[in-house]
Amino acid sequence: MTIEQSEAILTQNNAQETSFGEQSESRIYDVIQGLKSKHTKIAYRIAFNHFLDETIKSKDLRTLLDTKKNVVESKIIDHITYLKDVEGLTYRSILVHLSAIFHFFEINDYDDLKRRKIKRFLPEDESEHYGRDRPYFIKEI
Repeated sequence: MTIEQSEAILTQNNAQETSFGEQSESRIYDVIQGLKSKHTKIAYRIAFNHFLDETIKSKDLRTLLDTKKNVVESKIIDHITYLKDVEGLTYRSILVHLSAIFHFFEINDYDDLKRRKIKRFLPEDESEHYGRDRPYFIKEI
């Protein structure tokens, strides 16, 4: 075997490794992957696309997943603030948006988002449903 032949084989092997490496790049799962309910899929799709359009301003999911965690956290907090202040959404509505975003990052193994920190930026829950709940008095039983 000559030097030229061995160099050609090495070049072919490197090209194969490069193409194999591109194929083995981790797959990006869609936001609705792993969900069972048809209605949840619709709500998550709408909420996540709203996040991409209004806050991220890009549909490139690979770039989003390659972004540093603290930048992603600040983008999510910015989105919560936008939903609260500009769109005027309530606590429960913003929670649906947030669940969709968290689901996307979780299904794509983008863990360690500081959920507790992010949820501190949610507006106060002003629903009256829980305000009327109380335990029964003995006389009522």
